[in-house]
Amino acid sequence: RIKVMPESMKSPFIGNICSEISDVEGKKVKLLLCVPQLFFNKSSKNLSSLKKEEMKSIEQYLQSQDVLTLKQKYPDGSSIKFSVNAIQYELQAGVDFFYNASKLNELVDID
Repeated sequence: RIKVMPESMKSPFIGNICSEISDVEGKKVKLLLCVPQLFFNKSSKNLSSLKKEEMKSIEQYLQSQDVLTLKQKYPDGSSIKFSVNAIQYELQAGVDFFYNASKLNELVDID
């Protein structure tokens, strides 16, 4: 299933499957097909107090996981425990991160 969203929402830690430039009503539009990704609620209780480098490490680690497997193992409401750089974290799916950008968009105003 393909979802359309602004490039600004794409994580720098996920790759593009392909990209192309299209002409839409006389304007050049860049289209990227990306692998599934997570969307982080950086204003959540667990993430808002993290240093920028900590957040970057968490995002990089979780984006490197298979999102569909994560979604099956950790549905909304469940917690995932993991360690990055010898620091233990526990995040809640559907609160700290989302599998769908529209769910994050309901909580946070995203352009």
